[in-house]
Amino acid sequence: LFHIFGLILIPATLIILAHESWQEGMLSRISLKIRYSLIIAFILTGIAGFIYKFSTDIFFRLAFVAPIETRFTADGYTLLSVLHLTDIFSLFITLFPGLLISLLLLSGSKFRLLIKTVECRWLIFLAASTVSVAFIVDPKLGMVRDWDLFAFSMIPVIVLSFYALLIEGSKLKTRRSVALLLSALALLTIFPRAYADSEPEIAVAQFRDHLDIYKVRGQHSWIHLVNYYNDIGDAKAAKNANAEGNARFPEVKMLAQANKLYYKDQKQNEAAKLLYRMLKINPTFSDAYGFLGAYYMERNQYDSALTLLKIADGLNPGRVSTMTNLAKAFYMNGYPDKALSLLQRGIKLDTLRFAVRYNMALLQRELGNFDKYIMYLELAVSRDDAPPRIAVELLQQRLMYNEINDAIRLLNRYPALFSDTLNISTFRKKFPAFDSALQLLQP
Repeated sequence: LFHIFGLILIPATLIILAHESWQEGMLSRISLKIRYSLIIAFILTGIAGFIYKFSTDIFFRLAFVAPIETRFTADGYTLLSVLHLTDIFSLFITLFPGLLISLLLLSGSKFRLLIKTVECRWLIFLAASTVSVAFIVDPKLGMVRDWDLFAFSMIPVIVLSFYALLIEGSKLKTRRSVALLLSALALLTIFPRAYADSEPEIAVAQFRDHLDIYKVRGQHSWIHLVNYYNDIGDAKAAKNANAEGNARFPEVKMLAQANKLYYKDQKQNEAAKLLYRMLKINPTFSDAYGFLGAYYMERNQYDSALTLLKIADGLNPGRVSTMTNLAKAFYMNGYPDKALSLLQRGIKLDTLRFAVRYNMALLQRELGNFDKYIMYLELAVSRDDAPPRIAVELLQQRLMYNEINDAIRLLNRYPALFSDTLNISTFRKKFPAFDSALQLLQP
């Protein structure tokens, strides 16, 4: 239900559920003037709520295509830009090649006839909702890459079109033939696309065309071209593609320099200056915002960190490392519930690595939820990339609460802990019961 398509179903479904209900009966007894006033008030309330959320929530704002160009606008991609309108038209025709034919068939008196039936009203409301969402939501990687995320938008349009063609009425035989032709057209358009995707030269040329169309948005896509050449064993082409990508996006090379300054050279302030220079080159570079957010977190400037990390998360949603840092910033700014929610999302997104689970464990400990702290600590330790110190921390917690059997089981699961002779020796001296249990295990 809470997939975006599930949420879009709600308004159309509520309208249909109200059909012939007491609410509709009550509305029918109200004068037409008052009824229209209520509808206008409802619409204006929705618009006002959207504008308020748009102006106060950076993540919400960056989720939509901007109506006018702002500092976060990439490739001049605004709501009425030629590129966006072309993208939307191309998306709809790709998903439903017979769209224009269908619109002609459903125009005029046919549409007025359809809207009288409850089923078609529901489909019309739903189609209007899905198409509107596809129009205003921002395809972060460009529509040619994110088209699958917007594929749901044409489902109600296609169902409505075929339903209208196949319901009982005049010229049913002719309309059935049209429906078959629309199906055949959709099937035929698949083959050129499948052929282009299966031929390496055509696919690479097409991919490069997409990178040329979306010059800024293509930044995170360029690595796929490099990886492709590496996968087929063409080291020279991979090297050339990497060099071309660095030339197109100097901020990527600058990010590597900032990493060196920050971690190896310990020149954090110089690294921050370099990061701000990157944002002058590319104001939508999420990595720079995320890096700066971490920089301010280390300096206990949590309000600045929160703002920057919100921007990073909005520009590149779903990146678990950003979400983890943002959760820390929320907590330090006094929003523990938002921090918990973000980390829970991160755990669902990242099933392999320890970091987000360990940060959740630390947060639960700060909140005084010891049982959950241990639970998430165990989950963190169970990941392949978990460092030994995490297992040592869990072992210490088991011993502190005299859970000797659990501590021994942990050692059996992670024999490498025995090599940490300093900590094991300390624990044996501090916890005699643990020392006795280990002596029993020794041959």
